[in-house]
Amino acid sequence: MGEHVVKGTCHICHDAAGPRPTPDAMLWQGVIPPLAVVLAANPRGTFIWKARKGSPVFEGRPLLNYRGRMPVFYYLHDEELAAAYDYLVAYPPQATPAKRH
Repeated sequence: MGEHVVKGTCHICHDAAGPRPTPDAMLWQGVIPPLAVVLAANPRGTFIWKARKGSPVFEGRPLLNYRGRMPVFYYLHDEELAAAYDYLVAYPPQATPAKRH
């Protein structure tokens, strides 16, 4: 179940791996943090809460409270999001090697 949530929902917007974007890049350039960064920055409960309920973020200069760009997935159950988190822990997101033509 967790694999389906990650591949069918999370990967639509998030890359697997990459650098942690700066707050300015997220706010002004719309840079989305990769799943490896999301996993490292959020314990399981926070991951579930943010996906189901949303979470205010402080971004920019001066720091201001924003709703953030991540949609709220009210239709996913806590168990599905917990399974997604557990899947990401069991199979940590990795950068895909560049294809050679």
